Amino acid sequence: MDAYRKPDIQTHLADNPQKITTFVEEVLRLESPTQGMDRHTIEDVELNEITIPKGSHIHMRYAAANRDETNSNAQLTLI
Repeated sequence: MDAYRKPDIQTHLADNPQKITTFVEEVLRLESPTQGMDRHTIEDVELNEITIPKGSHIHMRYAAANRDETNSNAQLTLI
């Protein structure tokens, strides 16, 4: 992601400083430095008809949720 290097985006943000916070939030949503989280189940869990046994190690990729095409708020482009 190098949208922040594009002169037109820099100019737009310089002319509209109220949009900087939203820009930063969107960059972090699309290109988060942390893409997931590790967890261990403390009990059996059923998810989509699959049982994840107690004590299992799981890695949740919540970055994928930020790119969910079924969510109209999760656009894949910054601008």
